[in-house]
Amino acid sequence: MNFSVDMVRLVVPVRMGDFVTFCNQYLSIHPAVKEYHSFRPKDYRYNYSVEDDFLYIKDYGIMTDFGEVTCNKFYFAYQHNMEEVSGSDLKKYNLVLEYNPNKCDITRGLLSKLLHRFFNDEQKVRFVSCDICCDFENLTMDNVVVDMKYKQTFVDYRMNGGRTFYVGKRGSNGQVKIYDKAAEQKMKDKVLTRWEVHLTFDDLYMNMILGRAVVVKECLPTVYFGGGQEKLIEDVKMRCCVMAIKEGYANLKEFSRPYREKIKPYLGDTAQVVIDNTNCKELRETIITYCYGLCKELNILQ
Repeated sequence: MNFSVDMVRLVVPVRMGDFVTFCNQYLSIHPAVKEYHSFRPKDYRYNYSVEDDFLYIKDYGIMTDFGEVTCNKFYFAYQHNMEEVSGSDLKKYNLVLEYNPNKCDITRGLLSKLLHRFFNDEQKVRFVSCDICCDFENLTMDNVVVDMKYKQTFVDYRMNGGRTFYVGKRGSNGQVKIYDKAAEQKMKDKVLTRWEVHLTFDDLYMNMILGRAVVVKECLPTVYFGGGQEKLIEDVKMRCCVMAIKEGYANLKEFSRPYREKIKPYLGDTAQVVIDNTNCKELRETIITYCYGLCKELNILQ
């Protein structure tokens, strides 16, 4: 399975004076920046939403190539509302950055300026969270079966012809989202299902990742992508249970613990793909690969 980082959230302490200087130098002349303030305790005070289009926007004095349109959509914010406020320009507040490495070009535009200016010290930059995804072609949502394990929340959401499973509390460590990627992208005559997990980290710094000291907790629910072979199960009662679970008429957690243990092997044997805690190594390697690529671009790695 090929995992990729779909979204990343980085945090670094920045002096107020340095951030104001950056804003005056770049944000005041940038037509693609939307600024808004929030005063809720859980939010940041200064928020910026950016859609940086390289075909029409000058790269601050150097015109970029006139080729395919490249648009960086990302978000950054400064000074969390729970941080103690000081009138000194030397006071440091947290600067948070969120972007999708698959859709953003970190070598150009405002995103490049932001990364090179503030996220160039692997000892200060914290890796707060990321979303990691994996796509499966020719496997429909109707073939997905979820063993929630310790997760308490499960939502089956349907909209615009597509279907989405949310397993676990939103924003929590190990929350899994499974959805019809083809329907979302309006790709006709194509079957594509995406598995996506949200991983959070309390005190994980970039230099720790470069040293491979990243730990992905065993917090993932098991997801089976069935291959439709349940008809081969000889035990009629077991076959009915497996088919009912796969068709969405029953949930694995509704059965007693002993019977769940009897059902699981059939789900595993008939599955084309099984995603569970054994994938933690692959998830770690994906994060490490991303961090090496970012640090190399920022000239942190010599």
